[in-house]
Amino acid sequence: MTLGNQTHLFDNLYQRDSEGNKLMLFKNPYINEGDTYYLSNAERKFLKKALFLFNKYNFKNRDKKGFISENDPKIAEYIESSADGEQYLWVPLERASKSSRRQQGIKNYVNRTKRWMHLFFTASGREELFDEAINNMTPEEREFMEDGLNSFKFRDPF
Repeated sequence: MTLGNQTHLFDNLYQRDSEGNKLMLFKNPYINEGDTYYLSNAERKFLKKALFLFNKYNFKNRDKKGFISENDPKIAEYIESSADGEQYLWVPLERASKSSRRQQGIKNYVNRTKRWMHLFFTASGREELFDEAINNMTPEEREFMEDGLNSFKFRDPF
């Protein structure tokens, strides 16, 4: 989890395709392949620890690899020689549940409400809010609104 927009701190940890797009694989911290693959010592240490912890649970019930720590030399051998060694570098993902989608909907509602309240309580905001409401109306809604307003006009009988 990152606070604010701090995801750029982790950009260097991902492998990239030939067009520069991030893949869902971390770089292998156990090798060093020139400048394009370069990881600083801090990034390398962080990635080794994170991958070890992720895979401690990832491989727990499948096959026991017997890795003792993130510095175990068997990890590098496993990644390089095993057919499924690339799985060790996968970015861990979790399927969104209904509660997380519902939570996102609540966040969107709260953000929209905050924006509307801010707009409503500022003079320039009220104009923007009014323009937004009027411009987003369909022609049928606009005609219905005008008919409703016309029915309340006072007529001078004299």
